Amino acid sequence: MRGEFDALGYRADFEEVQVESTSENVVAYARESDGERVVVVLNFGHEPEEVGLPGERTEASDRLRGERVASEGGVYVENAVILPAG
Repeated sequence: MRGEFDALGYRADFEEVQVESTSENVVAYARESDGERVVVVLNFGHEPEEVGLPGERTEASDRLRGERVASEGGVYVENAVILPAG
């Protein structure tokens, strides 16, 4: 996965991303390198969560599994998703 996205490499910049979620088990961060940006959303809970990402323009497909994760309120996260952003 790191070979596919420079933004996931160790030299990439890190930024915490605010999420809209009813769960305290969800965190998100962005990584950016050479103009490439991805948003990683992690769900540490036992149930899938719908997560809003205000201020982030992301694609609706998870690059981790190649599935669409868009929902009415943002993205649907079971465990983790990696979303190209821009």
